[in-house]
Amino acid sequence: MSAKFDHLVIFVSNLDDAINDFTDLGFKVARGGSHGLTENALIIFANQTYIELLALKPFWHSPFMRIANRLGLLQWQSERKANIYCRLLRWVNGDIGPVDWCVSVTDLESTLGRWKDSHLDVLKSETFARARVDGGIVRWYLGGAKSHDLPILLEDITPIDYRMPLAGTTDHPNGAVEIRAIQFKMQDHVIAQNTAVRFLLPADYKDGAKRQDLTLGNVQVSFEELAAINTQLIAINNKIMDANQGIVVFNAEQIAVNSSLLDGDLKPSNATVDGNATLIAANAVAMQEIASKAARNGDRMKSLLSSSAENSASLMDNKALINERRESILNNRDDILANRQRVSG
Repeated sequence: MSAKFDHLVIFVSNLDDAINDFTDLGFKVARGGSHGLTENALIIFANQTYIELLALKPFWHSPFMRIANRLGLLQWQSERKANIYCRLLRWVNGDIGPVDWCVSVTDLESTLGRWKDSHLDVLKSETFARARVDGGIVRWYLGGAKSHDLPILLEDITPIDYRMPLAGTTDHPNGAVEIRAIQFKMQDHVIAQNTAVRFLLPADYKDGAKRQDLTLGNVQVSFEELAAINTQLIAINNKIMDANQGIVVFNAEQIAVNSSLLDGDLKPSNATVDGNATLIAANAVAMQEIASKAARNGDRMKSLLSSSAENSASLMDNKALINERRESILNNRDDILANRQRVSG
């Protein structure tokens, strides 16, 4: 099986708004076309990967469909299906944002057969088609497992350039060239990573090994623990809040100074030419002090961000060390149990 990372699916509430938002971020967004109840747009990269912006067609935003979704009827319908639509319906039943990822394979049915032999709950594959904006028709197969720990599998029927045209679509104004790496948040990143390697790159899988590398085509795929990521984000946010508090205190001091001036020398009745000249000079000095403090705050923020990055790297190193020690303990336990069996035998 030749498995390659193909694309990331982002479900959006309004396709036109999403196209405008990503265009404002400096991406060149190409309208993909229409398939069934959805329409999409593509952000294509030079290494033949892309981000799919997927939205329901306007009809499906009707009050009737919103009520059906709130009542759970769409979710109930998706769970009843034993084919890949079970997975796809979940995309449009949940929240907006990233909803799934797709990996291309050269022989979908053979891959699903191996998955089924490994006792995975495999969904029946289906044929899909999309009408392009130029009138052309793109066709492909989709399949996969019911578990969302593994990606959707895709096999092209029409040439891949029909589905993902590179000509004139990859020169993004923001300079983006390709998707090089993608990371997913999981409860147990080691199990998730090794499961993905086992089923997507079976020739590279090593039973009992610690976290294994997962490179699909030219994209590095990794999984990270949700709790660890949240802890790091909280630490960074706390430091940013501390820096913001310092700015608030500084602004309060400036407000107090300005209020005092307005009650004193800045009153119209107290204004004189000499007094105004003195105030102008004093204001110039104050502006220099403000600029100096702003520069120091900027340096402090850079230092905090740098420190946060270093702390994040340290956390990851410590976590890797803990995982290694855990593996060593488990291996030692297995050796002890094996020795006990030999002794008792």
